[in-house]
Amino acid sequence: MKTSKNLLFFLLTLLTAAPAFSKSVEVTFVYDGDTIRAGGQKIRLIGVNAPETGWPEKGKKPECFGKEAHAFMKTLLFNKQVRLKNEGAKYDKYGRRLAYVYLGDKLVNEELVRKGYAYTYTYFKFSKKELWKDLQKKAEEARLGIWGACNVLCRGHACKINFR
Repeated sequence: MKTSKNLLFFLLTLLTAAPAFSKSVEVTFVYDGDTIRAGGQKIRLIGVNAPETGWPEKGKKPECFGKEAHAFMKTLLFNKQVRLKNEGAKYDKYGRRLAYVYLGDKLVNEELVRKGYAYTYTYFKFSKKELWKDLQKKAEEARLGIWGACNVLCRGHACKINFR
């Protein structure tokens, strides 16, 4: 009896400690550089913020490198199978599911920062924040993406991305 209780405890511990991956879901739409539709849900990538592509209906103009970030995401993810992993809050204030997005073994959120398509959005706690801040610094130094094409002013947890 004690052995079965120990085994049950071990299995429950293992299950709760394992990453909370979803099954693979197809990306059916790419809204911009940090938001997609997959598995019937609108997904906002955790820990990153890409320049906006603009919202004409709301009077918002596109930001520098927004079209490039959107094109990168569309090429990378559209009609592909991805896995989603939650951490912390499940949804943002707009009702979008917050998730890490994996394409195979590649963490897309991280790739956006590494290549300069997005900056690390540090307002919320997430486990990869320090790593991504280091990746962002390397992208800045190499003048990749937004760091080479735009005027970027970062204060606190957010950056303002303007055309040069």
